[in-house]
Amino acid sequence: MSEIRTAEVPLLVLRMVPESAEFISEKYGMPADQAVLTAALMQRCFDLVERLMESPDESLRGAVYLRFSSSS
Repeated sequence: MSEIRTAEVPLLVLRMVPESAEFISEKYGMPADQAVLTAALMQRCFDLVERLMESPDESLRGAVYLRFSSSS
C-alpha cells in the first residue's frame, strides 16, 4: 500500500469531495484550496478517517482502506 503524505491530504479532500469546495470556502472565508491547509480542517479529516477505521463495521473499514490504498 502506498503512503499518503500529510501534505497531500488537503487537496485530496477537495479532489475526493469537490462539491465541498464552496462550503469550505464560505465557512473559512478564503479559497477552499487555502482553507484545507488550516490545521483545524486537516485535523477534522484525520479524525473522521480514524473513527471510520476504528468502526466495528468491516464494510466501513474496508471502504476506507480500499479508497486510500487505490488512490495513488
